[in-house]
Amino acid sequence: MKKIDLDGLTMNVIDQGKGKPILFVHGFPLDHRMWREQRASFSAEYRVIIPDLRGFGESDVTSGTVSMAKFADDLDKMLAKLHVVEPVVYCGLSMGGYIAWEFVRRHPERLEALIVCNSKALPDSEDTRQTRHHSAVELRNNGTDNVVFAMMPKMFGMTTREKNPGLVEEFRQIMLDSNPEGMAAAQLGMADRIDATTLLADIKIPTLMIAGEEDIISPVMEMREIANAMPHGHFAEIPGVGHLSPLENPVAVNDAIRKFIEQL
Repeated sequence: MKKIDLDGLTMNVIDQGKGKPILFVHGFPLDHRMWREQRASFSAEYRVIIPDLRGFGESDVTSGTVSMAKFADDLDKMLAKLHVVEPVVYCGLSMGGYIAWEFVRRHPERLEALIVCNSKALPDSEDTRQTRHHSAVELRNNGTDNVVFAMMPKMFGMTTREKNPGLVEEFRQIMLDSNPEGMAAAQLGMADRIDATTLLADIKIPTLMIAGEEDIISPVMEMREIANAMPHGHFAEIPGVGHLSPLENPVAVNDAIRKFIEQL
């Protein structure tokens, strides 16, 4: 683990292994631990870089709103601090996918390829935006309990909830232990994110969309449409998983990622 100073913000980051760099960007409201199976699988062959985004894990918290563009700029600065000059394979889940679209828009020279797991290209509906704003108020006033309680039924697929309740409970606790101010700032940032569907046709790098068969947040059909909208889009559906596919079925997700990277 390394601590990196980003203009006064301390970012916690794993930087392990050598070779082609893969940047793993976690979802909301998690941290680097959600990529533990990918770290174990890929760090023997590749340079694996896994940060805690600002407000999460062991990185510093900032108040207000943290936009997806701000997260993307943090990652650009982090890569510079780590002396990463080779273009990276960016792999982001959910909110990490929202950040990916901004990273494509703002720092395209840093990208060799893109992997987006369980995410969306469309912006929030007005109802969802209002829900995020209410969630931010709830987090700041009362902490994480009620927000995490409302999120949990959507995070894991039915198969995982039935067959691996220990994993579900472990990551429920990680979510509960997240910093409420960091969560609130990210919620407001997600509410204001761009409509990335306008970018898709212009993304010329190879891109892999990974969807979970049981994901009700980012449905399979929607993610397949995103892949089809890109000139070099690829698609993989992971059976028996929900929104956290890299945790729920790491073997299948890792196989899809490895196959994609080896074809670059």
